[in-house]
Amino acid sequence: IQLEFSKTLKFEDDFEYIFIIDKEGQLMVHSFNENDFPNELKDINFLKKGGEYSIKRFETEKGILVDFAYPVFDGNLGVLHLGINEKSITEVLFSIIWTIILIIILILIAGVIGAIIFVNKVIKPIEELVFVTNKISKGDLSIRADIKTNDEIGLLAGSFNRMIEHIEIRDKELEDARNNLELKVEEKTKEVQKLYEQFLQANKMNALGTLSGGIAHDFNNILFAILGNAQILKMT
Repeated sequence: IQLEFSKTLKFEDDFEYIFIIDKEGQLMVHSFNENDFPNELKDINFLKKGGEYSIKRFETEKGILVDFAYPVFDGNLGVLHLGINEKSITEVLFSIIWTIILIIILILIAGVIGAIIFVNKVIKPIEELVFVTNKISKGDLSIRADIKTNDEIGLLAGSFNRMIEHIEIRDKELEDARNNLELKVEEKTKEVQKLYEQFLQANKMNALGTLSGGIAHDFNNILFAILGNAQILKMT
């Protein structure tokens, strides 16, 4: 086991030592050379009975070390002590912090991109529909909703454009019908005016005929009277 501990330390530069103390407080195995184990390490970090772990900082010639004590098989085999340089722990923590910060930045960027996509796919098409609706309410039927998405808003825009086309066709038909009606009214008005003028002309002719007949009758009466008087005078 001690050999395995030594091999572990060779591959793990952050580990300064590993050792196990049995239940009686005796050293079982360690990662130091055979007779180089510093006995003061035994009393650096004491794990209470039933405790899950214990952490202790202390200063050495190599800098500040952190001793982690863990029970082996619930303490039945003793306590495992692992010594790690605090500088390594700090570097790991900073690495974790920077990783978290990077993840947060990536999430924010993804959120911004998602918001932009949402605006382009949802908000702008809705604003386009509102703009077109306002134009149509002012009588501009030449405008169309320029939305070419394959979602519900795109389908709504297509239906909206078809509705505008139908309204435009209906208004064109109504305009043509109104123009035809005005033309027919104008034609009928001219016909009525012409008939009225003919009626007035006929009435004038009838009136002149009646007047002429009356004048001729009166003239004949006067003429007969004159002729009668002339005959009487001739006889006398």
